[in-house]
Amino acid sequence: MVSGGNEVKIRVTGDATDARRAIDSTMKGVKDLAERTRALAIGMVAVGGAITAAFAMSVKSASSLAEAVNAADVTFGEFSSTIQDFAKTSATSFGISNRAANEYAATLGGILTASGLTQKASADLSVEILTLAADLASVRDMRIEDALRSIRSGLVGEVEPLRRVGVLLNAAAVETKAFKMGLADANSELTEGAKVQARYALIAEQLGEQGVIGDASRTADSFANRQRQLSATIEEAAGAIGVSLIPVLEPLLGLLTDAAAKVSEWATEHPRLTNVLVIGTAALAALSLAAGGFLLILPGLIAGVGALGTAAGVASIGINAMLGPIGLVTLAIGVMGGAFATNMFGMR
Repeated sequence: MVSGGNEVKIRVTGDATDARRAIDSTMKGVKDLAERTRALAIGMVAVGGAITAAFAMSVKSASSLAEAVNAADVTFGEFSSTIQDFAKTSATSFGISNRAANEYAATLGGILTASGLTQKASADLSVEILTLAADLASVRDMRIEDALRSIRSGLVGEVEPLRRVGVLLNAAAVETKAFKMGLADANSELTEGAKVQARYALIAEQLGEQGVIGDASRTADSFANRQRQLSATIEEAAGAIGVSLIPVLEPLLGLLTDAAAKVSEWATEHPRLTNVLVIGTAALAALSLAAGGFLLILPGLIAGVGALGTAAGVASIGINAMLGPIGLVTLAIGVMGGAFATNMFGMR
């Protein structure tokens, strides 16, 4: 204590090391908890999103398969069983899923039947073309869709796509081949069906000379073919799951459709209230985005608050020391000394 004249000075000191450590430890725990909470939240959202996406993909695969099978049934009629038999093993044999086999065959069948071929002939030829497309894709390292597109273009007389894979077609060659196959004689005009069959025969012949035919089976264990098989098998597995989900979802879709119709009707009848709800929903969406952003930066804020809290804790130690028993006595003495020095309340 130092005194001089009417002035009194009191100095109080303390060691805040332990308190500071305790505060730092607490804030570190809070920060770790925030980080773990955020990681858990992100993980839960990711898992939920992945499950939802998987279910959606399964349902879509099942729906697409049903549509493709129906298209094949319509195209080939009673002979669609030829396509179904091929599609049962096409995924593991050629990397063509059940859905793709039916879809591709239906497209081919449309061309073949339109050219005048019977449904039976169209079904048989469609399976041959799909097999040849798989072989061509294997040799040329192409997508099966691209290989099939090239062959399909050649069937209708578009020669350019086939040139890219080494097949040359012209009208004279097609006519000669049709005559050799007995599809027409020299005195009759070629039908479109005869042209299609002759073109396919030429395509298969030239690709056979290149060693294409049978390559998918010969190199079934190659990496590229294994990838095709895996992709097709995954699609089929998803479709199988989706087939189980569709009966559960169909009633729900009916309810949602009815609900949507009622909402549309209500919105039409109450346009002003609809505007208010739309604006409110937009505001809620904006608030949700802002809240989400805040939660992402929360750990950083907590770290900053932790540093501030440490400083505040040190300051509180000083305040507690001032307001403790010794601090209160010291404060009282200081107040009394100040009052005496200024003659407050007429003390002198």
